Amino acid sequence: MDNPKKLAGLAPDNYNYPLADVSHLSEKEKKDLLKRGMRIPKKLHSDEEFEQWVTVFSEWNTYHCSNGYKPTEEGRSFERMVTASYERGLWYHRKHFNEWKKEHLQPLIDELMEHAAHGPQYDWQYLYALECAKLRCMRLTSRIP
Repeated sequence: MDNPKKLAGLAPDNYNYPLADVSHLSEKEKKDLLKRGMRIPKKLHSDEEFEQWVTVFSEWNTYHCSNGYKPTEEGRSFERMVTASYERGLWYHRKHFNEWKKEHLQPLIDELMEHAAHGPQYDWQYLYALECAKLRCMRLTSRIP
């Protein structure tokens, strides 16, 4: 069996840098930013806007513990950084994947669609070429950066 693959860029220590300064934003702007960033797909337009959202989200995202436990400031700071690192990992992984998909995978898919649309049907050469193209696409997706 194959070993499970680790997604690049999702280790928390890769994105463990300070949070953005959002002191210039009003409470209404922070709420609007939080709402836009919570949508799937996120409606954030730049990395700078995403970094502001991460700061607002990590402040908003509190972990609730049982028995009335209240975390210390150091514990809360650690929770904020873990949340920020995780969200940053997802954001940048998706961003790099989408760039890779447009540059490398989409041309292969377009070629496959063209071949399927205009190739002679039910011919052994047609089916063989179709299978080869699918295997090339699968090989490329297994090498995601």
